[in-house]
Formats: sequence, structure tokens, C-alpha cells
Amino acid sequence: MSTVAAAPVEVEIKGISEANEAERILREGRPFDYFIKTYQLDHEGDLTIARCMALVFAASAVANGDGLNCLISGSSGRGKSHSAKMMFRQLPDKYRYDLSFSDRYLFYAGEEGGLCEGAVILIDDQTLSETAQEVFKVSVSGYGDPAGVQYGTVMNQKAKLLKIPSRLSWILLKVDDPGDDQTMNRLIQCRVDEREEKVIRSARKIQSKYKDLHKKTVTKDRKEIQVCREMWARIKLEPVAVEVPCSGHVRFADYQNLRNHELFFNLLMSHAVIHRLQRNETGVTEDGTPIILATEQDYREAKLIFEALHVFGGQRHNTLTNEDQVVKSLIAIAPPDGIFTIRDVANASNMPYMTIRRALKGRDGGKAGNGLGGLLEKCPAIQSKGRRAQYELESDQVDHRGSREITRKEHFNEEVFWVDLERLKIWEAAGEAVWLEGFKWSDRS
Repeated sequence: MSTVAAAPVEVEIKGISEANEAERILREGRPFDYFIKTYQLDHEGDLTIARCMALVFAASAVANGDGLNCLISGSSGRGKSHSAKMMFRQLPDKYRYDLSFSDRYLFYAGEEGGLCEGAVILIDDQTLSETAQEVFKVSVSGYGDPAGVQYGTVMNQKAKLLKIPSRLSWILLKVDDPGDDQTMNRLIQCRVDEREEKVIRSARKIQSKYKDLHKKTVTKDRKEIQVCREMWARIKLEPVAVEVPCSGHVRFADYQNLRNHELFFNLLMSHAVIHRLQRNETGVTEDGTPIILATEQDYREAKLIFEALHVFGGQRHNTLTNEDQVVKSLIAIAPPDGIFTIRDVANASNMPYMTIRRALKGRDGGKAGNGLGGLLEKCPAIQSKGRRAQYELESDQVDHRGSREITRKEHFNEEVFWVDLERLKIWEAAGEAVWLEGFKWSDRS
């Protein structure tokens, strides 16, 4: 397997270089916590986003992994872009790729050496075209192929074979969904915390940037960021295989969803790789790749993140933010006999009519036909019951002889839905998402 060389950049600060500090933390300290605490220096809250992004960065160093990719969603102006960029800047320049690009540009970027193996691609609030979605899918599908993802084209009337390097990771920032169901299925789903108390704390942190400047850097990144870059350069230098002792004993609340298995183990192995210099090396694979042994610490961190994604995110049912809001509104209003309309939900939730309609019915797939299913497809507790007259108009008419006639006419009709509230509450409840069965870490010590 090919590796990516990374040349450390030494910058002396207070007599200790970032390279020496990075080496010390990786060998003796708590590197994962160091990444998160550095992020917290400049961004308030959204720790699940920071943790997931750190594991996305590390995933390319897991030789037996399938990679991790992340969707960060949230309303405009609530810190979505800022949270991602505060983590993204921790990577060395060669691994950061956050340019706007045309649909097939990545193939040419790989050919010209502008995109290296192990790079992380950040796409901020851009709508992915059908072609761009296909590029994303083939990149993810061909993640571990040493040859990368190849694409044949014609240049100067000659056949030309281009390729995207292997082991690329993607981080997409969107207000809502980035594409069709196939795209969503390949992504960790993180959401920005939009609660009022978090917004207030964020505002205070923003204003704190403009005082005590004698304690701050202005023309260069703070020392902690430079140490993080040195650490990532070492972590991503050479992939290693990760042995997981609890494999075969992990159980999931939604066990039938095979995405859960892949996601959880890749989170666990990525955490282990960050702590590679503190994990036992147990030999090599048949093809010569070093093997490290995951620990209970790696399992616990993966469990913490995985369950956070279920409680505060759409990972469990692959739902979007608006879909979750509709579910919560239905539970709150408890429609009589389970019958409700889009207008009923709109009146109770202050959500726009078309937003609710899309949350229930999904999105049209366009030319490709790959739409994004809504709650009618994802949630068995919600069903469509056809259409009915919403209300009728009555009018009195009096003719010249004084006789009176009452006429009725249908004003318009609308779609009617039905929800099984008890079933919906069970479907929506989080509970314990993952646990071990018939395995104790203490028995392995």
C-alpha cells in the first residue's frame, strides 16, 4: 500500500518546537483530547462535530478501514461553517482541500498532483449536481483501492486515463440534505447545536476575540494549531491495521441496519490510530502491514460518539432535521384519531408548508430518478390516507320571488395523513444504541 510522506515544519516557540511537542503528546499525552480542546479555544459547543471530524481525519490511516465521511447540517448563521473550519485548519496544508470545483475537476487534480492520498475534501454549502454526487459515490466506493478511482476521457483527441487518489475523506456542509439517499447513506450525520443557550455562549466567544490582543496571535495560527498539524502529519504518515478484540460481540438497537456496523467499527479504529504510539503492536498482516490492538478506551469513545449521533442527529433512521421536527410536532399535537394534514403541522410548529410537505413526502429525484425519501418512506408509523375536502363554503341565494336557497361548494382539498402515535414514540426514542454482549474488557487485560 502506498504511503504519503509528510515533512514536519519546525517552528520554535518558547524554546520548544511544535514537532517535539507533537511527538510528546502522541507518545505520552492524550492526542484526541488535545485536538478537541484546541478546537474549543475558538469555537463554542458542537463537540460531536469536532470529535467526528477528528476521526474522519484519522480514518485514512486505518489500513483495514473503509473510511469515514461526514455531513454537517444546520441553519444558516448558527456556526456550521465556523465549527468545521476550526477543526479543518488543524490539518497540514497538503491534506486540506476546500476549493470550489467543477464536477470532474477532482480527476484532473489527482492527475496533476494537487490532490494527495489521505486528503480531506471540505464542501461548504454547495449543491452537489448529479455528476458531482456520482464522483463522491465512486470515490467512497473505491476508498481502499491503491490504484484510486479511474476515469477515462479524451484530451487532444487522445484517450487519457485520469484518477482520483485513494483514501480521500469528504466533509459536506449543508443547511439540509446534500443529495439522494445513496449519498446520505455514505455519511456520518452531525448537526449544529442551535439551542439558544449555545448561541449566547457563542456570541460571547466571538466578542472575546476583540480584546486582550496582547495575548493573541494575529498574523499566524496559534501554537496549538501548529502542534495539531505536526501531530496529524505523523498520524497520517503510514496506515496501520487495527485489531478489535470485541469484534463479534457488538450489538446494536437497529441491528438490521448494516451501516451501523461499518460506521461504529471505523469510528473505533480511527480513535485507536490517533493513539497508535500508545497501543500495543501485535505483529503484521500477511501483506506486511503493522497491526495495533484497540483498547476499551477506543470502544468507549466510539460508543459515546455513536450514541450522540443517534440522540442529536439523524443517524438512527437516516432522517433530516426537518423530518425530526415534524416527528416531534406530531407527538406534541397528538392529532385526534391520528389524522392530520400538512396545515395542522404548520399551525403547530411554525414550519413552512412546503418544508413539511418535503419532510413527509421526500424530494423528487430529477433526471437521475434518485430522490430523497421522506417520513412516509422512512417511518412505518406515518401513512398517507389520500385526499379529502378541507372545508366547504356555504352561500345563501335569494331570487326575485323571495325564495331562499343554500348552496354548498368545495373550496379545495388536501392530502390527509395518519400516524400511530404510540408506534411513533417508540420509533423516535433513542435508548441505548450500542452495547457489548458476552464480552468483558477486563478479561483481556
